[in-house]
Amino acid sequence: MTGIELATIEDIPRLNELLTILFTQEADFLPDPVKQSSGLQLIIETPLQAIFLYFGKKGLSSAWSICSIPSARLSASG
Repeated sequence: MTGIELATIEDIPRLNELLTILFTQEADFLPDPVKQSSGLQLIIETPLQAIFLYFGKKGLSSAWSICSIPSARLSASG
């Protein structure tokens, strides 16, 4: 299925891959898969702080986009 959905714990490996790609391209960051996984898990398990959304096909290696949105913004917008 293609669409926009909330990321779940099962999505952490793929989200981690995307963060590693992003951090590799930026001189100010160094990829750290262990810390990234820990941070992703914290965000996903604590939706009051922020949520991750993904767009793409779950389970496939097709391109994904991720977005972290502070939940205060979600509450304010309805």
